Amino acid sequence: MDKERSRIYLTIFILIFGLLVVGVAGYMIIEGGSFLDSLYMVVITLATVGFREVLPLSLAGRLFTILLIVFGLAIILYVLRLFSEYVIEDKISEVLKAGKVLKMVKNLEQPIIVVGFGRVGRQAALELKEAGAEVVVIEKQREAYERARGEDFLALLGEGSDEEILKQAGILKAKALLAAAGEDSENVLITITAKSLNNNVFVVARSNSEAISQKLLKIGANRVVAPAQTGGFRMASFALKPVIADFLEEVTAPSTREAAVADLMVKGSQLGRRSIRDLQKTGVAVLALQRKGATVLINPKADLPIEIEDRLIVLGDSKAIEAAKNLVE
Repeated sequence: MDKERSRIYLTIFILIFGLLVVGVAGYMIIEGGSFLDSLYMVVITLATVGFREVLPLSLAGRLFTILLIVFGLAIILYVLRLFSEYVIEDKISEVLKAGKVLKMVKNLEQPIIVVGFGRVGRQAALELKEAGAEVVVIEKQREAYERARGEDFLALLGEGSDEEILKQAGILKAKALLAAAGEDSENVLITITAKSLNNNVFVVARSNSEAISQKLLKIGANRVVAPAQTGGFRMASFALKPVIADFLEEVTAPSTREAAVADLMVKGSQLGRRSIRDLQKTGVAVLALQRKGATVLINPKADLPIEIEDRLIVLGDSKAIEAAKNLVE
């Protein structure tokens, strides 16, 4: 689109500049006028304003003026048509693309909405996309919005705190929303609006201060992330315990294929008296279990029975995790 815009502008410049050059050169050669007088004649001729001529025109000069008017008007009309067609086509294309995005968003089952496509929001969106999540981006800045579209994200242009934009992004059926705007005040408004539309949506909000973090939690954010604090913690972890940090980096990366950590919710109604041992037989290691209304149990015993609505954190390769998922769901 930018190359096409540049080509249009270059064509318009060449036509107008070429018309001025030919007109000025013609009056200077035919009537012997100065550069400024010749330029004046070209301008008043093409503008058809009817001001006084500064050069007495000979027969050749009059014929040249007639040709200049005819070709000048033709070029000006062509330039206007070219420019208007481009603008109209650009607007129509924008509307069609927006309509296509809305249709695709409507077909998503559980989208994850990322509000803000800056450094933090973009990285989060890329991680989610790598993990196979259905991602919808909301961005108010045109440049960042175009960048999101250029990276094949379903993107909407607008304020993340606007109810209509959030509805278009699928907030009513969204699995989660990431409030990743640059300003804390924006993330507060985004969180309030999202929760007012869908109180069950899992909101992860970005914060630049401890005070705002507490406010975000109070107004409904499920988790709050402070990029500076998180970045500092990870740097310290790599310095103090590089092997452990590398391992955690590997198992939590969406693109990993060797090993991964998964969060499983027990949903099956035909489990009988299955235990942690049955789950381990699928090839996963059960790191933790959280029973509804109870605290997290780290490294649960093998004979501990599994109950409906238990949440399990397991470690294993993709095949083992899939087998464990099939067992509990």
